[in-house]
Amino acid sequence: MNEEINKFGFFVADDNNKQRSSIWFVSSKNGSIYISAESIGGFLKLSIHPEKNSSDGKNCQIGLVTSYARKIKSEGYRAPKSLRWLRPITPEKGVVCVVSIIFPTDYLRGNIVKKSLVIGPKRKLKFVLPIAKKGYAVQVDIFYTKERLDTLIRKFKKINLKILGYFILSSNELAIITAKYIPFDSKMIPNLKNGHINPLKGAPKRGQSIKNTNAIMWAEPRDGSVIYVCEINGLTVKNDSKKQIKR
Repeated sequence: MNEEINKFGFFVADDNNKQRSSIWFVSSKNGSIYISAESIGGFLKLSIHPEKNSSDGKNCQIGLVTSYARKIKSEGYRAPKSLRWLRPITPEKGVVCVVSIIFPTDYLRGNIVKKSLVIGPKRKLKFVLPIAKKGYAVQVDIFYTKERLDTLIRKFKKINLKILGYFILSSNELAIITAKYIPFDSKMIPNLKNGHINPLKGAPKRGQSIKNTNAIMWAEPRDGSVIYVCEINGLTVKNDSKKQIKR
């Protein structure tokens, strides 16, 4: 199904209609694209802005929502700094990938609260993406272009690339959201065992653990490159530090 919309959601579900990922939302406003997951809704956001539309020369950002960052600072926690970069230049013909969101089947092990699998109102569509087979992942890509929509749809159909939706932006750009299946290399998941942790409210205290948690990770992009985001779940977060972590 492909249709011009201003907001829609998607998530991964298995053959038994069990939800296996967060519901992700993509929306468009004032020429920008905003991406967030329900599990972190109101806390973290990925933004893609028009070209040449910022004082620092960057047009993409991922980080805490400003209101939430202020809130945790007022509670005595350290707010991580937002990551900013310059996305690839939008071509007149052809497409360039700006964002890739990956859902690896072998790492979607958690129990997600089941949401409605029914497609919602016209302007707030919800797509169910069938889970990939073991060793593979669902990959949702956001492409930018200045080429005609009908031409691109024909090209994508020739390579069997599923189009979820598109946005016609005021910047004279076209953003197309697609989904496909890819082999997944477990080396893409970082080893967090000895990583440095900056705890926020709700983190387990020393000797305690929290089960069935969700993690959304991303690789720091260079200017002119795509950002890769990955969701995994079913994790156990354990604080086995020798001393209590300080704020």
